[in-house]
Amino acid sequence: MKPIIALSLFIALLCPALSHSETQPWSLDIYQGKTLQVERGSFQVPENRANKNTRTLTLFYVRLPALTNKPGNPIVYLAGGPGGSATEAAQWPRMALFQQLRQQADVILFDQRGTGLSDQLDDCEADPTPLFMGPLTMNLLDQFYASALPRCLKQWENYDLDGYSSTESAADLVALAKALGTKKLDLLAISYGTHLAMTAAKYHPKTLGKLVLASSEGLDQTIKLPSESEQFLRQLEQRWQAEQQHQQSLIALMRGVHQQLAKTPMTVMMKHPHADQQVPVIVSELDLQLISSWLLLKNPADQAKLPAFYHTMAAGEFREAAGYAMQIKASFGQMNPMALAMDAKSGVSSTRWQQVLEEARTSTLGRSTNLPFPDIAKWLSVKPLAEEFRAPLKSKLPALFLMGAQDGRTFIAEQQQNARQFNHSKTILINGGGHDSFLQHPEVANRILQFLRAQPTNLDSIEIPLPPFVRY
Repeated sequence: MKPIIALSLFIALLCPALSHSETQPWSLDIYQGKTLQVERGSFQVPENRANKNTRTLTLFYVRLPALTNKPGNPIVYLAGGPGGSATEAAQWPRMALFQQLRQQADVILFDQRGTGLSDQLDDCEADPTPLFMGPLTMNLLDQFYASALPRCLKQWENYDLDGYSSTESAADLVALAKALGTKKLDLLAISYGTHLAMTAAKYHPKTLGKLVLASSEGLDQTIKLPSESEQFLRQLEQRWQAEQQHQQSLIALMRGVHQQLAKTPMTVMMKHPHADQQVPVIVSELDLQLISSWLLLKNPADQAKLPAFYHTMAAGEFREAAGYAMQIKASFGQMNPMALAMDAKSGVSSTRWQQVLEEARTSTLGRSTNLPFPDIAKWLSVKPLAEEFRAPLKSKLPALFLMGAQDGRTFIAEQQQNARQFNHSKTILINGGGHDSFLQHPEVANRILQFLRAQPTNLDSIEIPLPPFVRY
Protein backbone atom coordinates (compact mmCIF):
# COMPACT_ATOMS: atom_id res chain seq x y z
CA MET A 1 0.00 0.00 0.00
CA LYS A 2 1.38 3.41 -0.96
CA PRO A 3 2.07 5.80 1.97
CA ILE A 4 -0.40 8.51 0.89
CA ILE A 5 -3.31 6.04 0.74
CA ALA A 6 -2.23 4.31 3.94
CA LEU A 7 -2.21 7.65 5.78
CA SER A 8 -5.64 8.58 4.42
CA LEU A 9 -7.15 5.26 5.49
CA PHE A 10 -5.54 5.45 8.93
CA ILE A 11 -7.02 8.90 9.52
CA ALA A 12 -10.40 7.71 8.18
CA LEU A 13 -10.47 4.97 10.79
CA LEU A 14 -9.67 7.45 13.53
CA CYS A 15 -12.43 9.91 12.57
CA PRO A 16 -15.08 8.33 10.31
CA ALA A 17 -17.60 11.02 11.31
CA LEU A 18 -17.45 14.21 13.33
CA SER A 19 -20.99 14.08 14.73
CA HIS A 20 -23.84 11.68 15.22
CA SER A 21 -26.62 11.59 12.69
CA GLU A 22 -29.43 14.09 12.98
CA THR A 23 -32.77 13.06 11.52
CA GLN A 24 -36.04 14.80 10.80
CA PRO A 25 -39.27 14.22 8.83
CA TRP A 26 -38.90 15.24 5.21
CA SER A 27 -41.10 15.61 2.15
CA LEU A 28 -39.30 14.05 -0.83
CA ASP A 29 -40.25 14.99 -4.39
CA ILE A 30 -40.63 11.79 -6.38
CA TYR A 31 -41.58 10.62 -9.87
CA GLN A 32 -44.68 12.00 -11.62
CA GLY A 33 -44.88 15.10 -9.44
CA LYS A 34 -45.75 13.24 -6.26
CA THR A 35 -44.24 13.59 -2.80
CA LEU A 36 -43.35 10.99 -0.20
CA GLN A 37 -43.00 11.51 3.53
CA VAL A 38 -39.61 10.14 4.56
CA GLU A 39 -36.82 10.65 7.06
CA ARG A 40 -33.89 12.89 6.20
CA GLY A 41 -30.64 12.40 8.08
CA SER A 42 -27.30 14.17 8.18
CA PHE A 43 -23.84 13.68 9.63
CA GLN A 44 -20.52 15.47 9.40
CA VAL A 45 -17.18 14.44 7.94
CA PRO A 46 -13.86 16.16 7.17
CA GLU A 47 -13.53 17.52 3.65
CA ASN A 48 -10.05 15.97 3.46
CA ARG A 49 -9.12 13.44 6.13
CA ALA A 50 -5.42 13.91 5.39
CA ASN A 51 -5.56 17.64 6.20
CA LYS A 52 -6.07 18.62 9.83
CA ASN A 53 -7.09 22.16 8.78
CA THR A 54 -9.80 20.99 6.41
CA ARG A 55 -13.41 22.18 6.33
CA THR A 56 -16.25 20.16 7.82
CA LEU A 57 -18.91 18.87 5.40
CA THR A 58 -22.48 17.99 6.27
CA LEU A 59 -23.67 15.01 4.25
CA PHE A 60 -27.34 14.16 3.81
CA TYR A 61 -29.33 11.03 3.10
CA VAL A 62 -33.00 10.13 2.85
CA ARG A 63 -34.31 6.90 4.34
CA LEU A 64 -37.20 5.13 2.64
CA PRO A 65 -38.36 2.79 5.42
CA ALA A 66 -38.58 -0.95 4.80
CA LEU A 67 -41.99 -2.53 4.15
CA THR A 68 -41.09 -5.72 6.00
CA ASN A 69 -40.92 -6.63 9.68
CA LYS A 70 -37.53 -8.31 9.23
CA PRO A 71 -35.44 -5.96 7.11
CA GLY A 72 -31.98 -6.82 5.86
CA ASN A 73 -28.99 -4.50 5.67
CA PRO A 74 -29.87 -0.95 4.56
CA ILE A 75 -29.61 -0.67 0.77
CA VAL A 76 -27.60 2.45 -0.11
CA TYR A 77 -28.07 3.87 -3.60
CA LEU A 78 -24.94 5.42 -5.13
CA ALA A 79 -25.66 7.63 -8.13
CA GLY A 80 -23.40 7.94 -11.16
CA GLY A 81 -21.68 10.86 -12.80
CA PRO A 82 -19.62 11.66 -10.79
CA GLY A 83 -21.95 14.41 -9.69
CA GLY A 84 -25.32 12.65 -9.80
CA SER A 85 -27.70 13.03 -6.86
CA ALA A 86 -29.40 10.04 -5.24
CA THR A 87 -32.27 12.12 -3.87
CA GLU A 88 -32.89 13.72 -7.26
CA ALA A 89 -33.00 10.24 -8.83
CA ALA A 90 -36.27 9.74 -6.92
CA GLN A 91 -37.87 12.20 -9.37
CA TRP A 92 -37.27 9.80 -12.27
CA PRO A 93 -38.72 6.38 -13.22
CA ARG A 94 -35.92 4.76 -11.17
CA MET A 95 -38.07 5.52 -8.12
CA ALA A 96 -40.10 2.41 -8.97
CA LEU A 97 -37.00 0.30 -8.25
CA PHE A 98 -36.40 2.03 -4.93
CA GLN A 99 -40.00 1.37 -3.92
CA GLN A 100 -39.75 -2.33 -4.78
CA LEU A 101 -36.52 -2.76 -2.84
CA ARG A 102 -38.28 -1.52 0.30
CA GLN A 103 -39.73 -5.05 0.45
CA GLN A 104 -36.23 -6.12 1.52
CA ALA A 105 -34.83 -3.30 3.66
CA ASP A 106 -34.59 0.42 4.23
CA VAL A 107 -33.51 2.15 1.03
CA ILE A 108 -31.02 4.95 1.67
CA LEU A 109 -30.71 7.65 -0.98
CA PHE A 110 -27.27 8.97 -0.09
CA ASP A 111 -26.14 12.22 -1.68
CA GLN A 112 -22.36 11.87 -1.97
CA ARG A 113 -20.15 14.80 -1.00
CA GLY A 114 -20.58 17.62 -3.50
CA THR A 115 -23.95 16.37 -4.82
CA GLY A 116 -27.63 17.09 -4.20
CA LEU A 117 -28.43 17.93 -0.59
CA SER A 118 -24.75 17.42 0.28
CA ASP A 119 -23.49 20.01 -2.21
CA GLN A 120 -21.49 22.71 -0.45
CA LEU A 121 -19.68 23.79 -3.59
CA ASP A 122 -20.27 26.45 -6.25
CA ASP A 123 -20.02 25.66 -9.94
CA CYS A 124 -17.87 27.87 -12.12
CA GLU A 125 -19.21 29.19 -15.42
CA ALA A 126 -16.98 30.06 -18.35
CA ASP A 127 -18.19 31.66 -21.58
CA PRO A 128 -18.21 28.86 -24.20
CA THR A 129 -18.30 31.30 -27.14
CA PRO A 130 -14.63 30.69 -28.09
CA LEU A 131 -15.53 27.04 -28.66
CA PHE A 132 -18.29 28.04 -31.11
CA MET A 133 -16.13 30.32 -33.22
CA GLY A 134 -13.49 27.90 -34.46
CA PRO A 135 -13.32 24.25 -35.49
CA LEU A 136 -13.20 22.27 -32.25
CA THR A 137 -9.86 20.53 -31.86
CA MET A 138 -7.92 19.10 -28.95
CA ASN A 139 -5.72 22.21 -29.01
CA LEU A 140 -8.69 24.60 -28.90
CA LEU A 141 -10.24 22.68 -26.00
CA ASP A 142 -6.93 22.78 -24.14
CA GLN A 143 -6.64 26.54 -24.72
CA PHE A 144 -10.18 27.01 -23.41
CA TYR A 145 -9.44 25.25 -20.12
CA ALA A 146 -6.02 26.90 -19.82
CA SER A 147 -7.85 30.24 -19.85
CA ALA A 148 -10.95 29.31 -17.81
CA LEU A 149 -9.70 27.05 -15.03
CA PRO A 150 -7.29 29.44 -13.27
CA ARG A 151 -10.24 31.76 -12.65
CA CYS A 152 -12.32 28.80 -11.42
CA LEU A 153 -9.56 27.67 -9.07
CA LYS A 154 -9.52 31.19 -7.63
CA GLN A 155 -13.28 30.88 -7.06
CA TRP A 156 -12.74 27.49 -5.41
CA GLU A 157 -9.72 28.46 -3.31
CA ASN A 158 -11.58 27.77 -0.02
CA TYR A 159 -12.36 24.21 -1.11
CA ASP A 160 -9.92 21.36 -0.56
CA LEU A 161 -10.33 19.72 -3.96
CA ASP A 162 -8.04 16.85 -2.95
CA GLY A 163 -10.88 15.83 -0.63
CA TYR A 164 -13.08 14.99 -3.61
CA SER A 165 -11.82 11.50 -4.39
CA SER A 166 -13.35 8.05 -4.45
CA THR A 167 -11.26 7.06 -1.42
CA GLU A 168 -12.69 9.94 0.62
CA SER A 169 -16.23 9.12 -0.51
CA ALA A 170 -15.66 5.46 0.38
CA ALA A 171 -14.65 6.55 3.89
CA ASP A 172 -17.92 8.56 3.97
CA LEU A 173 -19.77 5.24 3.59
CA VAL A 174 -18.16 4.03 6.81
CA ALA A 175 -19.40 7.21 8.48
CA LEU A 176 -22.85 6.66 6.96
CA ALA A 177 -23.04 3.15 8.42
CA LYS A 178 -22.19 4.57 11.84
CA ALA A 179 -24.81 7.29 11.44
CA LEU A 180 -27.42 4.68 10.53
CA GLY A 181 -26.41 2.49 13.45
CA THR A 182 -25.69 -0.55 11.28
CA LYS A 183 -22.65 -2.81 10.91
CA LYS A 184 -23.21 -3.56 7.23
CA LEU A 185 -24.46 -1.72 4.16
CA ASP A 186 -25.69 -3.31 0.97
CA LEU A 187 -24.93 -1.12 -2.06
CA LEU A 188 -26.94 -0.47 -5.20
CA ALA A 189 -24.78 1.50 -7.61
CA ILE A 190 -24.73 2.57 -11.23
CA SER A 191 -21.91 3.81 -13.48
CA TYR A 192 -19.55 6.05 -11.45
CA GLY A 193 -21.42 4.85 -8.34
CA THR A 194 -19.97 1.37 -9.01
CA HIS A 195 -16.48 2.90 -9.16
CA LEU A 196 -17.13 4.24 -5.67
CA ALA A 197 -18.63 0.93 -4.53
CA MET A 198 -15.56 -0.98 -5.71
CA THR A 199 -13.34 1.53 -3.91
CA ALA A 200 -15.27 0.78 -0.72
CA ALA A 201 -14.93 -2.96 -1.41
CA LYS A 202 -11.17 -2.50 -1.69
CA TYR A 203 -10.57 -0.38 1.40
CA HIS A 204 -13.58 -0.93 3.69
CA PRO A 205 -14.91 -4.46 2.99
CA LYS A 206 -16.01 -5.05 6.59
CA THR A 207 -18.60 -2.28 6.22
CA LEU A 208 -20.26 -3.95 3.23
CA GLY A 209 -22.68 -6.83 2.81
CA LYS A 210 -23.76 -7.36 -0.80
CA LEU A 211 -23.13 -5.23 -3.89
CA VAL A 212 -25.43 -4.68 -6.87
CA LEU A 213 -23.37 -3.04 -9.63
CA ALA A 214 -25.09 -1.79 -12.78
CA SER A 215 -23.05 -0.59 -15.77
CA SER A 216 -19.86 -0.99 -13.76
CA GLU A 217 -16.75 1.17 -14.06
CA GLY A 218 -13.60 -0.41 -12.61
CA LEU A 219 -10.90 1.33 -10.65
CA ASP A 220 -8.76 1.80 -13.78
CA GLN A 221 -11.65 2.34 -16.18
CA THR A 222 -12.33 6.06 -15.74
CA ILE A 223 -10.65 6.51 -19.11
CA LYS A 224 -12.36 4.19 -21.63
CA LEU A 225 -10.56 2.23 -24.35
CA PRO A 226 -11.12 3.43 -27.95
CA SER A 227 -11.00 -0.21 -29.10
CA GLU A 228 -14.12 -0.92 -27.06
CA SER A 229 -16.07 1.90 -28.70
CA GLU A 230 -14.91 0.62 -32.10
CA GLN A 231 -16.09 -2.91 -31.29
CA PHE A 232 -19.41 -1.49 -30.14
CA LEU A 233 -19.82 0.39 -33.44
CA ARG A 234 -19.17 -2.82 -35.36
CA GLN A 235 -21.91 -4.59 -33.42
CA LEU A 236 -24.28 -1.68 -33.99
CA GLU A 237 -23.43 -1.77 -37.70
CA GLN A 238 -24.26 -5.48 -37.91
CA ARG A 239 -27.62 -4.95 -36.23
CA TRP A 240 -28.40 -2.00 -38.52
CA GLN A 241 -27.48 -3.96 -41.64
CA ALA A 242 -29.67 -6.90 -40.55
CA GLU A 243 -32.66 -4.66 -39.86
CA GLN A 244 -32.26 -2.56 -43.03
CA GLN A 245 -31.39 -5.63 -45.15
CA HIS A 246 -28.44 -4.04 -46.94
CA GLN A 247 -24.67 -4.16 -46.73
CA GLN A 248 -23.80 -0.47 -46.43
CA SER A 249 -21.13 0.08 -43.79
CA LEU A 250 -22.17 2.41 -40.99
CA ILE A 251 -18.55 2.86 -39.93
CA ALA A 252 -17.51 3.77 -43.48
CA LEU A 253 -20.38 6.30 -43.61
CA MET A 254 -19.24 7.86 -40.31
CA ARG A 255 -15.59 7.98 -41.33
CA GLY A 256 -16.51 9.56 -44.65
CA VAL A 257 -18.36 12.42 -42.95
CA HIS A 258 -15.51 12.82 -40.45
CA GLN A 259 -12.97 13.07 -43.25
CA GLN A 260 -15.09 15.67 -45.03
CA LEU A 261 -15.20 17.84 -41.90
CA ALA A 262 -11.50 17.34 -41.23
CA LYS A 263 -10.87 19.02 -44.59
CA THR A 264 -13.73 21.54 -44.55
CA PRO A 265 -15.61 22.21 -41.28
CA MET A 266 -19.24 23.34 -41.73
CA THR A 267 -20.63 26.61 -40.36
CA VAL A 268 -24.25 26.91 -39.20
CA MET A 269 -25.86 30.02 -37.67
CA MET A 270 -27.47 29.17 -34.33
CA LYS A 271 -28.97 31.05 -31.39
CA HIS A 272 -26.42 31.55 -28.64
CA PRO A 273 -27.42 29.56 -25.50
CA HIS A 274 -26.78 32.53 -23.17
CA ALA A 275 -27.57 35.53 -25.39
CA ASP A 276 -30.34 36.65 -27.72
CA GLN A 277 -28.25 36.61 -30.87
CA GLN A 278 -27.26 34.36 -33.73
CA VAL A 279 -23.69 33.09 -33.73
CA PRO A 280 -21.78 30.93 -36.22
CA VAL A 281 -21.29 27.39 -34.91
CA ILE A 282 -18.52 25.55 -36.70
CA VAL A 283 -18.99 21.77 -36.83
CA SER A 284 -15.74 19.79 -36.90
CA GLU A 285 -14.72 16.15 -36.90
CA LEU A 286 -14.17 16.25 -33.13
CA ASP A 287 -17.68 17.65 -32.66
CA LEU A 288 -19.17 14.61 -34.39
CA GLN A 289 -17.00 12.23 -32.39
CA LEU A 290 -18.23 13.85 -29.17
CA ILE A 291 -21.87 13.83 -30.30
CA SER A 292 -21.65 10.13 -31.10
CA SER A 293 -19.77 8.98 -28.01
CA TRP A 294 -21.47 11.29 -25.48
CA LEU A 295 -25.04 11.39 -26.75
CA LEU A 296 -25.89 8.79 -29.37
CA LEU A 297 -24.15 5.62 -28.19
CA LYS A 298 -25.21 5.61 -24.55
CA ASN A 299 -28.65 3.95 -24.83
CA PRO A 300 -30.58 2.06 -27.53
CA ALA A 301 -33.16 4.81 -28.14
CA ASP A 302 -30.34 7.18 -29.12
CA GLN A 303 -28.33 4.52 -30.95
CA ALA A 304 -31.34 4.08 -33.22
CA LYS A 305 -30.84 7.66 -34.47
CA LEU A 306 -27.16 7.32 -35.35
CA PRO A 307 -27.34 6.05 -38.99
CA ALA A 308 -29.99 8.60 -40.00
CA PHE A 309 -28.00 11.35 -38.29
CA TYR A 310 -24.94 10.58 -40.42
CA HIS A 311 -26.97 10.10 -43.63
CA THR A 312 -28.41 13.58 -43.15
CA MET A 313 -24.92 15.06 -42.91
CA ALA A 314 -23.68 13.04 -45.88
CA ALA A 315 -26.48 14.77 -47.81
CA GLY A 316 -25.14 18.18 -46.74
CA GLU A 317 -27.45 19.09 -43.82
CA PHE A 318 -25.65 19.97 -40.57
CA ARG A 319 -28.21 21.94 -38.53
CA GLU A 320 -29.00 19.03 -36.19
CA ALA A 321 -25.28 18.42 -35.71
CA ALA A 322 -24.73 22.11 -34.92
CA GLY A 323 -27.45 21.98 -32.26
CA TYR A 324 -25.82 18.98 -30.61
CA ALA A 325 -22.39 20.59 -30.92
CA MET A 326 -23.60 23.78 -29.25
CA GLN A 327 -25.11 21.73 -26.42
CA ILE A 328 -21.81 19.93 -25.76
CA LYS A 329 -19.67 23.06 -26.07
CA ALA A 330 -21.95 24.90 -23.64
CA SER A 331 -21.52 22.03 -21.17
CA PHE A 332 -17.74 22.51 -21.27
CA GLY A 333 -18.34 25.95 -19.79
CA GLN A 334 -20.32 24.55 -16.81
CA MET A 335 -17.62 23.32 -14.44
CA ASN A 336 -18.54 21.39 -11.31
CA PRO A 337 -15.59 21.09 -8.89
CA MET A 338 -16.71 17.75 -7.44
CA ALA A 339 -17.15 16.07 -10.82
CA LEU A 340 -13.85 17.40 -12.17
CA ALA A 341 -11.84 16.52 -9.07
CA MET A 342 -13.28 13.02 -8.70
CA ASP A 343 -12.30 11.90 -12.20
CA ALA A 344 -8.96 13.69 -12.02
CA LYS A 345 -8.15 11.96 -8.73
CA SER A 346 -9.09 8.52 -10.07
CA GLY A 347 -6.86 9.13 -13.08
CA VAL A 348 -5.52 6.44 -15.39
CA SER A 349 -2.65 3.98 -15.05
CA SER A 350 0.39 4.64 -17.22
CA THR A 351 -0.07 1.31 -19.01
CA ARG A 352 -3.69 1.96 -19.85
CA TRP A 353 -2.98 5.52 -20.98
CA GLN A 354 -0.43 4.31 -23.51
CA GLN A 355 -3.00 1.79 -24.76
CA VAL A 356 -5.60 4.55 -25.12
CA LEU A 357 -3.24 6.77 -27.11
CA GLU A 358 -2.28 3.93 -29.44
CA GLU A 359 -5.87 2.79 -30.07
CA ALA A 360 -7.15 6.34 -30.60
CA ARG A 361 -5.01 6.70 -33.72
CA THR A 362 -7.24 4.30 -35.69
CA SER A 363 -10.56 4.49 -33.82
CA THR A 364 -13.58 6.07 -35.51
CA LEU A 365 -14.35 8.08 -32.39
CA GLY A 366 -10.77 8.66 -31.26
CA ARG A 367 -10.69 9.15 -27.50
CA SER A 368 -13.73 11.42 -27.46
CA THR A 369 -15.55 9.20 -24.93
CA ASN A 370 -13.32 10.54 -22.16
CA LEU A 371 -12.91 14.21 -22.98
CA PRO A 372 -12.03 16.53 -21.37
CA PHE A 373 -10.16 13.86 -19.35
CA PRO A 374 -7.40 13.22 -18.67
CA ASP A 375 -6.15 16.40 -20.40
CA ILE A 376 -7.99 18.77 -18.07
CA ALA A 377 -6.30 17.25 -15.00
CA LYS A 378 -3.14 19.28 -15.59
CA TRP A 379 -5.11 22.49 -14.99
CA LEU A 380 -6.65 21.26 -11.71
CA SER A 381 -4.82 21.59 -8.40
CA VAL A 382 -5.32 17.95 -7.39
CA LYS A 383 -2.90 15.05 -7.18
CA PRO A 384 -4.11 11.76 -8.71
CA LEU A 385 -4.39 8.81 -6.36
CA ALA A 386 -1.39 6.49 -6.35
CA GLU A 387 -1.09 3.68 -8.90
CA GLU A 388 -2.03 1.16 -6.20
CA PHE A 389 -5.57 2.53 -6.23
CA ARG A 390 -6.02 1.45 -9.85
CA ALA A 391 -4.54 -2.03 -9.32
CA PRO A 392 -7.00 -4.92 -9.82
CA LEU A 393 -9.41 -5.53 -6.98
CA LYS A 394 -9.66 -8.93 -5.29
CA SER A 395 -12.85 -9.24 -3.26
CA LYS A 396 -14.75 -11.97 -1.46
CA LEU A 397 -17.91 -9.86 -1.23
CA PRO A 398 -21.03 -11.16 -3.01
CA ALA A 399 -21.67 -8.99 -6.06
CA LEU A 400 -24.38 -8.94 -8.71
CA PHE A 401 -23.37 -7.32 -12.01
CA LEU A 402 -26.15 -5.94 -14.23
CA MET A 403 -24.86 -5.40 -17.77
CA GLY A 404 -26.74 -3.78 -20.64
CA ALA A 405 -25.87 -5.62 -23.85
CA GLN A 406 -26.27 -2.30 -25.71
CA ASP A 407 -24.29 -0.19 -23.22
CA GLY A 408 -22.23 2.24 -25.31
CA ARG A 409 -20.57 3.91 -22.33
CA THR A 410 -19.25 1.22 -19.96
CA PHE A 411 -18.53 -1.61 -22.34
CA ILE A 412 -19.40 -5.26 -21.72
CA ALA A 413 -15.86 -6.65 -21.94
CA GLU A 414 -14.65 -4.37 -19.16
CA GLN A 415 -17.71 -5.06 -17.01
CA GLN A 416 -16.97 -8.77 -17.32
CA GLN A 417 -13.41 -8.02 -16.25
CA ASN A 418 -14.79 -6.28 -13.15
CA ALA A 419 -16.98 -9.27 -12.30
CA ARG A 420 -13.96 -11.57 -12.37
CA GLN A 421 -12.40 -9.54 -9.55
CA PHE A 422 -15.10 -10.81 -7.18
CA ASN A 423 -14.87 -14.44 -6.02
CA HIS A 424 -18.63 -14.57 -5.49
CA SER A 425 -20.11 -12.71 -8.43
CA LYS A 426 -23.22 -13.25 -10.51
CA THR A 427 -23.92 -11.55 -13.82
CA ILE A 428 -27.16 -10.76 -15.58
CA LEU A 429 -27.09 -9.60 -19.18
CA ILE A 430 -29.92 -7.24 -20.13
CA ASN A 431 -30.45 -7.72 -23.85
CA GLY A 432 -31.88 -4.43 -25.07
CA GLY A 433 -30.44 -2.57 -22.08
CA GLY A 434 -28.16 0.44 -22.51
CA HIS A 435 -26.06 2.31 -19.99
CA ASP A 436 -28.71 3.65 -17.63
CA SER A 437 -32.03 2.84 -19.26
CA PHE A 438 -32.85 -0.54 -17.70
CA LEU A 439 -32.91 -0.14 -13.91
CA GLN A 440 -36.62 0.68 -13.88
CA HIS A 441 -37.52 -2.57 -15.67
CA PRO A 442 -39.63 -4.61 -13.18
CA GLU A 443 -37.73 -7.84 -13.82
CA VAL A 444 -34.49 -6.11 -12.79
CA ALA A 445 -35.97 -5.40 -9.37
CA ASN A 446 -37.05 -9.04 -9.04
CA ARG A 447 -33.54 -10.29 -9.77
CA ILE A 448 -32.00 -7.83 -7.31
CA LEU A 449 -34.39 -8.99 -4.59
CA GLN A 450 -33.55 -12.63 -5.33
CA PHE A 451 -29.85 -11.85 -5.03
CA LEU A 452 -30.21 -9.91 -1.77
CA ARG A 453 -32.33 -12.73 -0.31
CA ALA A 454 -29.94 -15.42 -1.56
CA GLN A 455 -32.79 -17.04 -3.47
CA PRO A 456 -31.78 -19.37 -6.33
CA THR A 457 -32.42 -18.35 -9.94
CA ASN A 458 -31.48 -20.10 -13.16
CA LEU A 459 -32.04 -17.04 -15.32
CA ASP A 460 -28.96 -15.06 -16.30
CA SER A 461 -30.51 -12.68 -18.83
CA ILE A 462 -33.41 -10.29 -19.26
CA GLU A 463 -34.98 -9.37 -22.60
CA ILE A 464 -36.04 -5.79 -23.42
CA PRO A 465 -37.28 -5.02 -26.94
CA LEU A 466 -34.95 -2.85 -28.98
CA PRO A 467 -36.33 0.24 -30.73
CA PRO A 468 -36.13 0.14 -34.56
CA PHE A 469 -33.58 2.32 -36.30
CA VAL A 470 -34.86 5.71 -37.44
CA ARG A 471 -35.66 5.74 -41.17
CA TYR A 472 -34.14 8.37 -43.45
